Amino acid sequence: MSGNKKISRRKFIGSAAVAGASISLVKPGFPSLKPKYTPSDLIRIGMIGPGSRGCGLLRSFVGVEKNVIITAVCDDIPSHLAAGKELAGPQAKEYTDYRNLLEQKDIDCVIIATPPYLHSVMSVDALDTGRHVFCEKTLAHSIKQCKDIVEKVKETKLKFQVGMQRRYSPHYLKAMEMIKDGT
Repeated sequence: MSGNKKISRRKFIGSAAVAGASISLVKPGFPSLKPKYTPSDLIRIGMIGPGSRGCGLLRSFVGVEKNVIITAVCDDIPSHLAAGKELAGPQAKEYTDYRNLLEQKDIDCVIIATPPYLHSVMSVDALDTGRHVFCEKTLAHSIKQCKDIVEKVKETKLKFQVGMQRRYSPHYLKAMEMIKDGT
């Protein structure tokens, strides 16, 4: 994918490399034709947990894909919230309770990069509100929590992705390709 091709909402949300591919496959600053997007092409993200990993994910999107906008950030740690807001831009609303973020109507999907013990409940709640989810690893702390998420994904038929950057990094993908090709 190059910086001047638009990515569809379905392809973006369903992509296996939701977070990592944006920054690794599209070079920031690459000359762009600045395509115009219709509102239905715009992918609106709510970021829950803009700590160090969450801000890293935000940097993957901001300024790279022209049809991706961070519409909300949420964290109960003031310094994390401020850092997320700064990266997301002035259009992003701020929340200290993720449930309030999930009430915001103009969010298509959420990124969850909170401490792992919160991943399961936040993922299920986000799916319950009709949001696609990208959740950082570790997914959950028990098999039951994992099964709850799987059942909720099946029930809602929404896209769900677990962040495993080593599985999606272009370097690792290339190495796997070379191994499969016998190189």
